[in-house]
Amino acid sequence: MVLPWSDSNVAEVRMAMLSRRTDRTILSSVRPFTALTSVPPVQTVLLARERERDREREREGCAYGLGYPEPNVTFALCRGSMSSPALRVYTSDDIVNELGRAKVEYLEASVGVTSKKKIVVPKLLQWHMRDFADDMQSLLEWIYSELPHSGSLKRLIMECLIGETKSPIAKKAEIQVNDSEFRYLLPL
Repeated sequence: MVLPWSDSNVAEVRMAMLSRRTDRTILSSVRPFTALTSVPPVQTVLLARERERDREREREGCAYGLGYPEPNVTFALCRGSMSSPALRVYTSDDIVNELGRAKVEYLEASVGVTSKKKIVVPKLLQWHMRDFADDMQSLLEWIYSELPHSGSLKRLIMECLIGETKSPIAKKAEIQVNDSEFRYLLPL
């Protein structure tokens, strides 16, 4: 079937096509505008990005490390400095007990009490404080709870914590400066 096209028909068809194009152009320019008005606030977008990053870190942690927090691992990481825990070899059969012993030995060797009744806490424990406690006071309580019952250090710490009730417990702590001089300490 052949349609009779005249010059006026072609002009009408062109006008109709142009008007459809302009309608589409107008609609396409309106749609992003309406989409922009329904965009959530900036905080929501930032929180969503932060949640996604947390999920990604969690996936990486499960793939490349521990899937749960294990504070005793801190005492297995020897950085080769004077302030680091001793370099040890651990066995898979008794790793939990070996890490516990490493923790107690590190605490006994590095935590101390000064003559001014201040508890000296190593910088390593302050760096990793969130693994053990929420704040300095709970860190001091955690140190006290992890020391052996028969130790003299535990008794000295108790005297410091009970001694002066006027000042907050957190003020009784003194952070020991990190000594980065090279050293590997090997336990016997």
